[in-house]
Amino acid sequence: MGLTNCTSGFVELIKVHLLQGAFPSCMKKLWEAYDRVKGSENDHPNIFPDDQLWVVLESAFCGVPLGDNIPSCPCARLSLLLQVGFSLAVAEQEMNFEHRDLHLGNVLVKESPVSRARNPSLSSKTSSSSSYPFPSGSVSSSSTSPKSYCKYCFHLEGVEEESNKENKEHFIIEKVNNYEYVEFRLNNQMIRVPKCGVTAYLIDFTLSRLEQDGGFVYVDLSSDTTLFQSKGDYQFDIYRRMKSHNRSCQYC
Repeated sequence: MGLTNCTSGFVELIKVHLLQGAFPSCMKKLWEAYDRVKGSENDHPNIFPDDQLWVVLESAFCGVPLGDNIPSCPCARLSLLLQVGFSLAVAEQEMNFEHRDLHLGNVLVKESPVSRARNPSLSSKTSSSSSYPFPSGSVSSSSTSPKSYCKYCFHLEGVEEESNKENKEHFIIEKVNNYEYVEFRLNNQMIRVPKCGVTAYLIDFTLSRLEQDGGFVYVDLSSDTTLFQSKGDYQFDIYRRMKSHNRSCQYC
């Protein structure tokens, strides 16, 4: 992406390999073991011939699927929501990007230790830079003890002792500024979101679309009727709503 809009919230593609041959027996055993334990929505690898062509995408490790690893901490959840939202906003602004299949399995979450970081204090931020500290209500622990926080939470010991609302908010902001951020640039404005111990990455652009150099790069979803007939999961309902909202336009 350009200098005006920038994000690191998409999986990094390292290499692309074109291979031909039978599906490796060791990988087949691993697939079967996974299918026995968790169940797979994909076809058994036996359906492929011995001369099958494969495209192998080598990418950076970006964590685990959000759908199976939703953090209990409200701070981390809010951070993930903001990270995904700003990544999409940057890509949409820069390339009119639409993911079109963004269920929780296509958001990866990578844990990052909550550590002190060299971030500018609130007073040193310029008008072109925005931060998104979280309100005090979003960081409360489920425990009745004000000092019991999960591993993702900001350490806000002392905030309950502040009786003045303005002092509380300032206290929280000062604490937040000591933690690592994910940075975005949207319309030439720098935006910082506290990590809260987690970083979000978007993956799987099979159904995505974007515009580049005056042309479209897209998959015509309107020609795939089976995509809108599946049932049993909320994401399939979203497919149908998306089709209705876009009036079956192949470019949307």
